[in-house]
Amino acid sequence: MFEMIDYARNRDWPVVLYATRNMLIEQLMHSMDEYGIDYGVRAAEMWQHENLDSPIQIASVPTERSRVFTKKQRHLHYAKMALWDEAHMQKAASAEKIFKIHEEQGAVNIGLTATPLGISGLYNKLIVAGTNRELRDCGAHLPCKVYAPDEPDLKRVKRTKTGEFQIADRKIQIWTQTIIRRVVEYYNRLNPERLPAILFAPGVKESMWFVNQLEDAGIRAAHIDGNNVYRDGEE
Repeated sequence: MFEMIDYARNRDWPVVLYATRNMLIEQLMHSMDEYGIDYGVRAAEMWQHENLDSPIQIASVPTERSRVFTKKQRHLHYAKMALWDEAHMQKAASAEKIFKIHEEQGAVNIGLTATPLGISGLYNKLIVAGTNRELRDCGAHLPCKVYAPDEPDLKRVKRTKTGEFQIADRKIQIWTQTIIRRVVEYYNRLNPERLPAILFAPGVKESMWFVNQLEDAGIRAAHIDGNNVYRDGEE
């Protein structure tokens, strides 16, 4: 991304970079500072970093929607290159409207994402920046060992018209009868030293239930979600 910004700067192209969350904007600001790029920020909660005269801008779609389209306080940053971080998350109506305006003004729209799904209506070319092997070879990705348990018998589980398994039957037939038992079995088999581990449950209630089951098997466990921690039977 910063090499593309450098490419644009060397040609005196103004650039705008759209990020999806304040946390990512802060990360981008930190990286810009380390890279030695002067920039402005067009995001409501980052008002102290606003510099509309800078040719390089980091922008938030909700802020642009409010100030450009709703309140009509300013125009979009005129850019020759528009970069869209987490492009798969930036395809709602406001983002698409901004995308089209930049396109009409002659800008190059470039989306960056590890999940290029549902964006073919905006972008006309997919460039694979690196294969899994290339990313492992350069150290960007780490190799991992993947284990797959045996598949449960699903003959008696009902399906919907689209071919999906019905959730209630799936809970009865799979989660309680198969997966729960194998979590403990595989944990003990693959992690005999009981090193720290993470279990991703399908929901909050299921996660708390897992904690109880693991505790019953003599494995210390705690549930964590966005609001609570559940441990030793108490939230």
